[in-house]
Amino acid sequence: MGPAGLEYLAMVDHLLIKQQVEMLEIFTGWESANKYRVFNTLGQDVFFAREDNDCCTRMCCGPGRPFEMNIVDNIGREIIHIVRPLRCQACCFPCCLQELEIQSPPGQVIKTLTMIMMMMMMIMMIFR
Repeated sequence: MGPAGLEYLAMVDHLLIKQQVEMLEIFTGWESANKYRVFNTLGQDVFFAREDNDCCTRMCCGPGRPFEMNIVDNIGREIIHIVRPLRCQACCFPCCLQELEIQSPPGQVIKTLTMIMMMMMMIMMIFR
């Protein structure tokens, strides 16, 4: 048995993640905090995810920005917490590649994804 709240994931073979479109972002180009809905194969809402960072970070750091993401179930319980610190995205700095920490319950690390460089290619490795 895994962390509380993740039992549902043992019963599904895949999920669909859809980013919610912000009209303000479309018309102004002003980056807003990303929000996602997670559906099962029947199209039912399973989880909701929301990026947590400030406007200045989103505008200045772009896709390499640091963030925290809260993933909650349909009753609002935080099931998964994801933390990605600010790191350099350039391959010329292999000591500063992206890293992502997955926590469940929040505060307890269950996995770490680390970008590594292998034969001039960037790949993500999963570590405990």
